[in-house]
Amino acid sequence: MSVAKHVALSSVGCGPFFEPHHHELAAHMTELAPRLLALNAGMEPRKLAELLGQEFQLYRWLAPDDGIDVRALVVIRDVLGFTCPVADAIFAVQGLGTYPIVLAGTPQQRARYVAPAVRGDRIAAFALTEPEAGSDVGALSTSALRDGDAWLLDGEKWLISNVPIADHYVVFARVQGEADPKKSITAFVVEKGTPGLELAPQALSIEHPIGSLKFTACRVPLEAQLGAVGEGMKLALATLETFRGSVGAAANGMAAAALEDAIAHVLTRVQFGKPLSEQQLVQAAIADMATDLDAGRLLVARAAWVKDTRGGRTPTEVAMAKMYATEGAQRVIDRGRGVERAVGRHLIDRRVQRLGVRRPERQRARLRVELHDHHALRRMHGELVDQRVRLFLGEHQARAPALDRRHRGGRVDHQQRMARRRRLLVLVGAAGEARDLRVAQRQHHERHDRQLHEQRPDAFQGAE
Repeated sequence: MSVAKHVALSSVGCGPFFEPHHHELAAHMTELAPRLLALNAGMEPRKLAELLGQEFQLYRWLAPDDGIDVRALVVIRDVLGFTCPVADAIFAVQGLGTYPIVLAGTPQQRARYVAPAVRGDRIAAFALTEPEAGSDVGALSTSALRDGDAWLLDGEKWLISNVPIADHYVVFARVQGEADPKKSITAFVVEKGTPGLELAPQALSIEHPIGSLKFTACRVPLEAQLGAVGEGMKLALATLETFRGSVGAAANGMAAAALEDAIAHVLTRVQFGKPLSEQQLVQAAIADMATDLDAGRLLVARAAWVKDTRGGRTPTEVAMAKMYATEGAQRVIDRGRGVERAVGRHLIDRRVQRLGVRRPERQRARLRVELHDHHALRRMHGELVDQRVRLFLGEHQARAPALDRRHRGGRVDHQQRMARRRRLLVLVGAAGEARDLRVAQRQHHERHDRQLHEQRPDAFQGAE
């Protein structure tokens, strides 16, 4: 597979979501693309992880002094997903295992772990998942018991990326003896080679540095505690929230690689006397693939822009982007495999990514909760609007005799009607409901005019 000739290599062209420095980063990543593509030739994972920091200097975007630039992560992961998905997985986990120390670490911890990680001299891992605690993070059972001037960790973590190549692991455990179990989860930085820590690589049908951690009375010093006791869940969720928006970018990069391969194939493959690119069904498949890719990139770009510009939690935008981009990448690869069998190799890359990504059902559940809360607020607002409309119309009906007297000879004062309409809109204070209110106002006036016509038909003579 050559570097992109038919497909955009990154998502910076997706509307006004990116700033000039993002375009400069995209140009830099485009220059690195041929070298990144060569990393697929079976490079040892530890060497690859060091290269990303020491030579390519990509880890500096994982721990900037002024906060994470999510759109920069999107640009980087889009290109890494296209050129070398294993490098993308290592890059993402390096961020997950470093950013918690940036958020909650002491100056000594930052100096010991963050600076070497940014340089690529130290590789990190993020140990949260357990055999019985996947999406349900609150179910984790790894324990931490205070023992004098140390902590004793017991439990197991599994499906942890970077385990075979990492120098330290950010581990989340439940502190024993806390009155409220929900507030007992705490983070610790555990170094490779600590007594009581056993590493076990997990064999997969794909090449990926992943494994399990087993803690048996693993003794770590008090200085290994990251943040306050009970703040581990908050720290884990803050880290995941920051990097979650860029997951879709990696999926988009894989989809772009599949689309690039498919287009290159249909332009040269001749069947039934003409290239595949001139056959209607193939054209439709390529069109669907390109549409899925662009839609995924737009959603990811919007989610990253919202995160960067508004800050705080962005669950709705991120869940939409992650769900659509990851599922869209699967559709693109599946369609591409129907066009060119060699595209099927991208299925392996998607399988690697799915190991560390919540299933789309979890994103849909997340969206359901967020949208339900949003619409509940809208319903409450709508009920208040309805009450204000009923109050005003009731007041208006009570004033009908006086209005009747102002209709002098059946000629309706148009200016007064418009004033009443403006008053109604201002009273309601909801521009979004203005159309419905105008309909209600018009129906009320028509009903009132019919009543007047029935009572005094002679008053309407010559009104037109």
